[in-house]
This record gives sequence, C-alpha cells and structure tokens, in this order.
Amino acid sequence: MTPPKPSALAKPTLDTPYHIDYDWWPTSGEDLRVVLLRQVPPEFHDMVTAEPADRQIDYIDPRTGRISRVDPLRFALKVAAENPAFINREISVIDCVLRVLLMNDNRPITPRELAALTGYDGQQILRLLSGARVYYGSDRSSPKL
Repeated sequence: MTPPKPSALAKPTLDTPYHIDYDWWPTSGEDLRVVLLRQVPPEFHDMVTAEPADRQIDYIDPRTGRISRVDPLRFALKVAAENPAFINREISVIDCVLRVLLMNDNRPITPRELAALTGYDGQQILRLLSGARVYYGSDRSSPKL
C-alpha cells in the first residue's frame, strides 16, 4: 500500500522532508537522463555516452564497502559524488539539492539538512521546494506508516 501524500494544506517547514518523485518525470516534459547527465562532471561524459545505458557496472561504496550494480550514468554520479567539490556554491541551489538527494540515494531530507550540506539558506531552499513549480521532481515525502 502506498502511503498517502502529505496534505497540500499543511504548510511545509524547514523540517519537512523532501525526495525526488520519479513518477513525476514521465509527465514532466523533461528528460531525467539529460538532467542527470548535466550533473556529471565533463570528464565522465564520454564514458557515460559510450556505454550502453543498460550495461551494469559494479560500484563499491567507499564508506560502507557495499557493492551495487548500477548503469554507467549512476556510476559516474556516484564517483563524482565522492569528490567534496560535487556540492559547491558555483552551481544553482536546485542543482545542489538534486545532487544531495542523488548522493543520499533519494532518502528524504529536510531544507534544514540541505542548508547544512550545501551552504545555501534553508528558507531559500524551502521556498524553491514548496513553490508552485516542481523542480526535478522534488516532492514532500509521505510519512512512514
């Protein structure tokens, strides 16, 4: 059973968790692969585009040692995320938010936590995530039942 979506009437706060809603992408008019490829550093572009999208590569998480099978694009994103410069103030706020969500395997995270990780203002992040426009499928997370 899918948990209910948070009420649209409940005003989001700095402690409201957000995640990427992958169900949003097919109806958005945006291409998820293109958006993700824009997050990959240039030195990985040739590797990602040369490999078949359905190829699986072993990725070893340097923190946990856990091995997972990922496509070339996810592999490039995971390797790029290991570099502290992956999150920086030279990219837009919303790109920073997307990168943090990707780094954290889309675990829900609050604007307060995002602010601590990105250096951007939590209120600014909250305004972007709770506004009328949906950025990169960002959505409030449903409570766990």
